[in-house]
Amino acid sequence: MDGERRMWRVATRAVITAGGVAFFILLSCGEPLAPLEPGWVTVGVLPLESRSGVNSIYARGGPVWAVAYEYVYPGPVTRAKIISYADRQFLVEYESPPEYEYAELADIAFVRYGEKGWAVGGKSENNEWGPYMLKYDYVLAYDGRALGWKEVRLDGFRERALSAVMPINDEEIWVLIDDNYYSGDHDGLLAKYTGGEFKVYNELGPVTAVYPYTRYSPMTLYAVSYAQGGYAPGELPKVYISADGGASWAEETLPEDIVQGREISRAYAGGGFGPDVYILAECGNDAWAVIRRTGAPGAGEYELAFLAYGGPYFTTLNSIAFRNPHSPPRGVSADGVAVGRETSVVFDEGGVYLEKLPYALDLSNAISFGGNGFFAVGKNQAFGGYELLYHP
Repeated sequence: MDGERRMWRVATRAVITAGGVAFFILLSCGEPLAPLEPGWVTVGVLPLESRSGVNSIYARGGPVWAVAYEYVYPGPVTRAKIISYADRQFLVEYESPPEYEYAELADIAFVRYGEKGWAVGGKSENNEWGPYMLKYDYVLAYDGRALGWKEVRLDGFRERALSAVMPINDEEIWVLIDDNYYSGDHDGLLAKYTGGEFKVYNELGPVTAVYPYTRYSPMTLYAVSYAQGGYAPGELPKVYISADGGASWAEETLPEDIVQGREISRAYAGGGFGPDVYILAECGNDAWAVIRRTGAPGAGEYELAFLAYGGPYFTTLNSIAFRNPHSPPRGVSADGVAVGRETSVVFDEGGVYLEKLPYALDLSNAISFGGNGFFAVGKNQAFGGYELLYHP
C-alpha cells in the first residue's frame, strides 16, 4: 500500500483540555472515541410554522436565502416561501399564491452576487401538477415591487417538478427535471433552460449535479449518475463533465477501490470549486464517504477524503460544502464541512474531525460563505423548529 493510501487508515490523536477531559481528533477515516467541541452557532430561528421544511439555502457575500414550505390549515394546502436573512433579521420575501393547492420550491441560486436569481420547484394548480419557476431582479426589489420575485409560467410542461437550479447567466440556467419529486430531493434529468425552452440531456439518465462557481477556471458542470433504489451490484457511479455548455461530455467512472473495497449504493454530486469537486457516497451498513475529484474533464483523479461508520457521533451525511481555495479565510475558517442527522464533520489543514453538536440537531443544506465560514440549516429535535446556523 503506498503512502497516499496509507493516510486513509483510522488514526486519532488525544487532546487534553484545561479541564482534564480527553477529546480525540479524527485524522483520516473512522469513528473516534469522542468528538471535538461544537463549532456551529445558532444565528436565528426561521419564521415557519411547526409543520414545515427547508429545502435549500444560498449565499454569496450578501443575504442568506432559504426556500421553505409550510402546511396550512384548513386545507390541506402547502405554501412555498422564500426567506432572506440580513442585518440579523429574517424577512419573508415571497409566498406562493393562495390559488395553488400545493406549492414547494426545491432550490434557489443567484447570478452575480444577488443581482439576478432563480428559484424552482413544483406546484399544483387546478389539480394539475407541474413545474414552478421564479425569477428575481434586484431592480424590482430596489423599487419595492413585489420584492423582485416574479413567476415564470411554464405552460404545457406538466407532471414533473424542477428539483435543482444552477444559473449560467442572467437568462440561462441548468435545472434538474424530476418526475418523482419529494421534499428535499435534488435529482432528475439534466436540462438547460433558455428563454422558455428546455433542452433535455436524456442520454445522461437521472443525475445529481453541481456547477461550481469560480473565476479561476472554466464554468464546468459535473453530473453524477443517480439510482433511486441504489446502483445494481457491481455497478460504479458515472461522472459526466461538460466545459462547453453541454455541447460535449466527458465520461468518467469512480475507481473500483475508492471506498476501500466497499460497494457504493448511491452517490451525490456535492460542493466544490472546479476543478476540485466533492462527491458524497453511501456505502451501505451505515458507512458514508466523501470523495474528492480533481483534474481535467476525462482525466479526473479521485481520492478518499473521509470514510466513517455509524456510531455515537456519526449517523448520516446529506450535504457538503467547501470554501473557495482561492479565497483566503478571513479570520479562522475551516476548509470544508459535511453535515447530516446529528452529524458534523470538519475538514481543515490539520485533518478531518467529528464535532459534538450543542444539542440534538438534524443538519442539512451546508453552504460556503466565501472565506467567512459556512451556513447550514438545523432541525431542532426537541422543539421541531428550523434554525439557521453558522460555522467559522
